[in-house]
Amino acid sequence: MAVKTKERPVVMDLPELLAVCQHHWLIETANGPASKGHCKLCGAIYTFTNSMPMENWRRASAALGRELALLNRIGGY
Repeated sequence: MAVKTKERPVVMDLPELLAVCQHHWLIETANGPASKGHCKLCGAIYTFTNSMPMENWRRASAALGRELALLNRIGGY
């Protein structure tokens, strides 16, 4: 006859738990350059950036404009 054994829960302290948690972030509504979020599993807190700096947007926009102009010249668009 098989004997049932009780499984003991694994007990970890907070630093260990934070190191192994696959976070499930709950992030507050965007209201400014950053939003706070917390993990609903382990309670970790993190500040998320809501957008990239404007300089990056300008650079990306300029690069896209150059690519579209080139495609128009070679008839690829």
